[in-house]
Amino acid sequence: MNALRNKVNLIGRLGADPELVTFETGKILTRFTLATKEDFKDKSGEWQNNTQWHNINAWGKTAERVKKALSKGNEIILEGRIVNQTYETKSGEKRYSTIVEAFDFLLLSQKAENDTLSLSKQFEQVYRRSSSYKDFKVIRKTTFQNLKNNALDSIKSIDKKFKIESQKSLRLEQEINNISKIRLEQDLELSKAILKKNTISFVGLKLKKNTFKIIIWSIFLTLIILTCFFAYKLKDGIKITSQAKNELITVEEEFNSYRKKSLVRDQKLRRQLQDEINKQRGV
Repeated sequence: MNALRNKVNLIGRLGADPELVTFETGKILTRFTLATKEDFKDKSGEWQNNTQWHNINAWGKTAERVKKALSKGNEIILEGRIVNQTYETKSGEKRYSTIVEAFDFLLLSQKAENDTLSLSKQFEQVYRRSSSYKDFKVIRKTTFQNLKNNALDSIKSIDKKFKIESQKSLRLEQEINNISKIRLEQDLELSKAILKKNTISFVGLKLKKNTFKIIIWSIFLTLIILTCFFAYKLKDGIKITSQAKNELITVEEEFNSYRKKSLVRDQKLRRQLQDEINKQRGV
């Protein structure tokens, strides 16, 4: 009767591989943790999941079976009893702990197997392994609950991944928008800098440096052409002036020669006239 009063049955999955310890007295102890899940609806009608972790100890042959048959992720039905323990820390503080001492267990499923199977494959597996009764398939409650939990876990996992990916996509979109905005501002600043670098103020006008260079070179070439033109005209004018001066000198020389000849001729005429006058007078 005492054994029946302290008895617990748990259905859960191992959180880690069992750890086997052999004492000097020859006793064997295997420790592991077991996670149990309980689905319930909250006040708002939403399904919630409550996970409890239990510390499990197994002794003797049960410990050997646990070490040999179980590993992390296995789902089992465990039968045992609750044991309350007390111990003191190095500082002398008294601590309390509660463990479950396992008497027996039944392996329900391998986590590795279920994890690698899709829900469709798991349904097919349950269908194949279930016994038949007339036109019906008889499914064990634990198997059905396990399949239900896997389906709910898969849905929650997909929903969680979707939310995470949605958040990542939103953050990525925001980052892209921020980068695009920064890039646009940088391009605008670069355009302003390039425009400022390539423009110059000339007679109150903003001109591109290339346009300004063209204007300056055009003015410079025009000045060179005008200078050459005026130099040519000046040279031609000097030549014409020199010719006119030479012609003037020639004219003056001819004029002086003509004048001298005129004076000589005039003197000659005067002498002839005087001679005629003298002849008329009978001198």
